[in-house]
Amino acid sequence: MLLSLFVLFRLKGTSTATTVFRGGGFKVLPAILIYGIFNTALPEELFFRGFLLKRLMQKLAFPLANSIQSLCFALVHGLIFFKAVDIGSTIMITVFTFIIAYGMGYINEQKGQGSIIPSWVIHAAANIFSGLCAAFMVI
Repeated sequence: MLLSLFVLFRLKGTSTATTVFRGGGFKVLPAILIYGIFNTALPEELFFRGFLLKRLMQKLAFPLANSIQSLCFALVHGLIFFKAVDIGSTIMITVFTFIIAYGMGYINEQKGQGSIIPSWVIHAAANIFSGLCAAFMVI
């Protein structure tokens, strides 16, 4: 989460998915929870680790399959900011997101018996954290 603060700091002043919560304090907490758990984390985990990684693992060794799903996940997240921030920040976001995605794929498949629940919890926690940072104007 500490590394996430650095990423959020680099995005300061940029419109993000959590901008809508900016300055809302406790009154936006229910919206942050819905956003963090169900609106973003669940569908992304279902697609990237629940569908894409599982299909890739049917054809490829786990390290390569996990790298491909991580790259897809990272590119989607990096491209969102491509026109909004400088190239260095875009690369940083993409690399950071790749590493996190690879770790979540590893945790699911190697430690979580193939369940997406571990990565869903991690992903939701990160989204809630960024929403709370916006709501209480930490960044």
